[in-house]
Amino acid sequence: MQTLTNLKKCLFGGALVAAGLATHEAHAQEFDFIDSSVSVHAYPYVYMYSGPGFWSLYAAYFNDTFGGAYASARGRPTLIENYSAAYGGLLAEASVDSRFTVTSNTFATLSYNDASLSFIDLTTGTTLLSVNNTEGSRVFELLVEHEYQYISTAMTTVNNHQYASLTIPAPASTMAFGLCGLLASRRRRI
Repeated sequence: MQTLTNLKKCLFGGALVAAGLATHEAHAQEFDFIDSSVSVHAYPYVYMYSGPGFWSLYAAYFNDTFGGAYASARGRPTLIENYSAAYGGLLAEASVDSRFTVTSNTFATLSYNDASLSFIDLTTGTTLLSVNNTEGSRVFELLVEHEYQYISTAMTTVNNHQYASLTIPAPASTMAFGLCGLLASRRRRI
């Protein structure tokens, strides 16, 4: 009997997914990239991207004699990020200049470590944050009718790493469905 009850719960969860109530598209807030200029440089390699849509670039160079360098930049549905790390005096640089909107009102976390970073609300002309060579994290409310710009460079040539990222968290509704299912299963066992 217990197995049949759990099966019914699983079927109900499947029905929610089939109805479109528990899908990523039904609940997620995402970045909508209007235009981006991105470059990554890990001596001696350089890669660039320019245009709308999602992007992901990586460059790496490692040599036992000279050291190593790694740079990456990603623009995904819920993440904008640039990262660089180097040792042995080699250059690593990841630069992003991206204009975007969001698909619905949401909160996003901006994290940074030693990278230069400007975050601007282009609709109001307000610089929301401008930092250089510092570490921290801030949460911002992003509005659907606003256009934003993320400009950041993470560059290092010493035994160090730098990064900046803007992240939209996973939708709470997905977590709530999962917790309800776990609690319902647990309650029957007691």
